[in-house]
Amino acid sequence: MLSVTLKDHYRLIKNNFLYIGLYIAFVVFAFFKQFNHYEISIIATSIFIFAFLSPSIYLHWTYYTQAKDMSIKISENLLEVYYKDKKERSITKEDIVKIDLYMSASNIEYGYSLGGYTWEEYNYAIIKTINDDILINNLLYPEIGSLNRYFQENKMSYHKRLFAILP
Repeated sequence: MLSVTLKDHYRLIKNNFLYIGLYIAFVVFAFFKQFNHYEISIIATSIFIFAFLSPSIYLHWTYYTQAKDMSIKISENLLEVYYKDKKERSITKEDIVKIDLYMSASNIEYGYSLGGYTWEEYNYAIIKTINDDILINNLLYPEIGSLNRYFQENKMSYHKRLFAILP
């Protein structure tokens, strides 16, 4: 059964840690070197880092709040959804009408994020069934792009998004 783990959190925010580390190194370097107008450089870099990391922090928070009490179990013919460790529903292959995958262009074209932007790591799927829709994000199911391994490829539909904001 798949649920959100600390490893999943780290997998999605590791690039944020890299950029924050580079920012701290720059601030320390600027503080000790005190080159001309270093204060302006630190302020400008701070604004840039905040603007650059804000989308992924927002996405991570929304993905976590959507998936924190949810678990899924995927097998060849069945998708089981659990909420707070209670089975909420079981979906067979025949119940699935369509699967919409929302992800960055690099994830669709190459199968992985190119890693330049922190928000490229976030993607989700809406599984449309006969009765209702189920939203699964990649914080809950890391290999969301490979759902076609379990379900028919002709039911899959890919949608490019700059920011894969949950509906």
